[in-house]
Amino acid sequence: MKRFNLFLLVFSLVSVIGSANPLRFNYEEGFQYVENKVVIEQIYMNEEFSHSSHINERISSTVIDEDDGIGTILNDMDISVYKAVFGSKKGYVVEDSKRYTSKKDKYGNIKSSSDKYFPVLRNIPVFYMADKEPEIDMNWYGKGFEVHSLKEYFDIDEKLIIPVAANYKYLGKKFWHNKKYPAIKVKYTIYYRVNDMYSGYKTYPVKVLGNSERIIYWNEDLGIIAGSDEVFKITFEMSDGQSIRYEGESHTKVLKTKKLTEAELNDIKSLQDKTTSVEAMDKGIGITLQKIRFTPDSTKVLKEEEERLDKIGRKLLKYKDRDILIIGHTAMAGTAIGRKELSVKRAAVIRDYYVGKGILNIENVRIQGKAGDEPIAPNDTPENMSKNRRVEIIILNN
Repeated sequence: MKRFNLFLLVFSLVSVIGSANPLRFNYEEGFQYVENKVVIEQIYMNEEFSHSSHINERISSTVIDEDDGIGTILNDMDISVYKAVFGSKKGYVVEDSKRYTSKKDKYGNIKSSSDKYFPVLRNIPVFYMADKEPEIDMNWYGKGFEVHSLKEYFDIDEKLIIPVAANYKYLGKKFWHNKKYPAIKVKYTIYYRVNDMYSGYKTYPVKVLGNSERIIYWNEDLGIIAGSDEVFKITFEMSDGQSIRYEGESHTKVLKTKKLTEAELNDIKSLQDKTTSVEAMDKGIGITLQKIRFTPDSTKVLKEEEERLDKIGRKLLKYKDRDILIIGHTAMAGTAIGRKELSVKRAAVIRDYYVGKGILNIENVRIQGKAGDEPIAPNDTPENMSKNRRVEIIILNN
């Protein structure tokens, strides 16, 4: 009799666990993950094609606190544009970097964000509230909103909040990147008349129209989104009768952070000498090339530097599948615009050198120019200025 009761108890527990809703965000303090989103879109002005855009958003996130199912998340984001700079190969160039914290509950609702504009999409996805496992073709509804900056095209330093009503459909488990994941279709349509809060500006949006459809793939093991694929279209009708339309697709992949190990750090530290330093940092392992010498027009490094670069390249080859950030720095000389261009150009030269030799994959590399904004020595002597003319290669935690 006791064995029979025990069997019923175990069977009941298995039944309850098996029917629990797997669509719940998990916020374990210290958990880290990286989100990579690629957006490819076409822009139309007054229904005439204007140009295409290829953007990458890389967000490295850490859960820094959890309280009653609400996670506080620290986010470091780099926004990059895929383009050629100063005759270089096409690749990702970091245009903006942000650090912000956000709070999100287990259903996906954004409770707060320290940044005015990010995340752009809030409260999508929000998973249905029942604690039982969803059935295939089950539908639910949720309210969310998009947050848009009006600074670039309208010179309005205000955010535009567009409410959306999203329709969800559970599709069951589907193959995505050679693995099965619970899949959810999310669709919404936008028809929003903007109030007159911007009427004091020369040109401003008066109506927003659009739609979005995406499939979200859920990582049951980690309690996070595994990734998503989206098609979208959004049109801003403006007060002067003109319009601008964005139309395209986005693809997102989210992975648990794989931090570089102490053994890997020690191995890379073997590169250290008088002009090359290695250090562990929050985002990965940084290799700094000081006093690197370029040709006068800065299109390539001097021949004498190639042996030094090749020595570093033999280490980098081990990390070809990791994301790499290459940052150029200058001394405080010349104009601000000139310093910025030169720092980007130098980062591009190093990237192209390693990509050309097959050491790095250009799709995994981002370059950034920081001009003379982060000196490591005073710009008061030629020797100190040469220290500030440097390039950082950061092997990122993926």
